Amino acid sequence: MQVVLEIDISRSTSTICELIGQSKNEITITNDRSDFTLLLKDLATFYKSYSQLQASILVDCKLF
Repeated sequence: MQVVLEIDISRSTSTICELIGQSKNEITITNDRSDFTLLLKDLATFYKSYSQLQASILVDCKLF
């Protein structure tokens, strides 16, 4: 499964769209620490472990 995430931090909110098979779910979060933490936990459901998700984000952002 592929997860693609783009965030426009110039706005105060972000609209997140999850596409899983034929299912589409949209949510809006505020661009603050608490909502990003919730988003990270939600994204972690697509990975076997939280550390794999963290490593993937760090590599993709060229931070690791």
